[in-house]
Amino acid sequence: MLFRSTVARWVETLLRIPTAGDALTAMARRTEDPTRDLPAATYESVRQKLQLLPHAERLLGALTGEEDDDRTLGRIFGEELPSGLVLAANPDADRLGA
Repeated sequence: MLFRSTVARWVETLLRIPTAGDALTAMARRTEDPTRDLPAATYESVRQKLQLLPHAERLLGALTGEEDDDRTLGRIFGEELPSGLVLAANPDADRLGA
């Protein structure tokens, strides 16, 4: 599949970048769909690289799906909104075409 081979090429390039741990983890995470998952050799290369990086435990946990999804989302998207904060609708939204 084109997607799988494209991601594999990206991963091979990112393996040479010392600060690419989070990107490698996201790209190599298993879906259990053989048309989407990286080839076994590429996945193993990512796993070996992550073992050498700072925060290896967190990265490997995310790679194998052992890290809590809420923690993963919080790290990716940042903190939750403060309690009590309400997003109000823009009264001009209809007029502006939003």
